[in-house]
Amino acid sequence: MRTGITHPDRLERLFGLVILAWISCLRVGVWLQAQIPIKVKAHGRSAMSLVRYGAEQLCHALRWELSQ
Repeated sequence: MRTGITHPDRLERLFGLVILAWISCLRVGVWLQAQIPIKVKAHGRSAMSLVRYGAEQLCHALRWELSQ
């Protein structure tokens, strides 16, 4: 697979930032799950993942939509 990034250190930093963002979303999702549980659908699976739950909350906070 080819990328436009040819410097390995830049690619490493990019992946590092992606991992930090993913971990941040997961931590917020786990914390929020303890406060307001994710709904379980009829087939027994959650309506969304913990990472998605945290990402949505972080997006709302960054947009200053603090009504929740």
